Amino acid sequence: MKEQKSQRSETLRQMRVIDVLNEMDRIIEISSTQGLTARFLPLGATLTSLLVKDKYGKPVDVVLGFDNYKDLLFLRKLIYASLPFYQKDLLVLNKRGND
Repeated sequence: MKEQKSQRSETLRQMRVIDVLNEMDRIIEISSTQGLTARFLPLGATLTSLLVKDKYGKPVDVVLGFDNYKDLLFLRKLIYASLPFYQKDLLVLNKRGND
């Protein structure tokens, strides 16, 4: 059990918080010794970036995410604004038993 804990602590190299002026603009970054780096927004623990090494050893971002919470909130507003247009279609689907 102790070996697993020490191995985990070696694997998880660092966890740092990239602070900026606003609390919501901060990014939480977790990285490992194998070259995996994940970045999160504090708003719902939204994954914004996942950097992994390609076959040449270069870090590549494999997540299509947002760099800040403002872009994320803007997209949510667009999605929620379009829901009333599709609400009748969703109700018809549910009445047919197509959950």
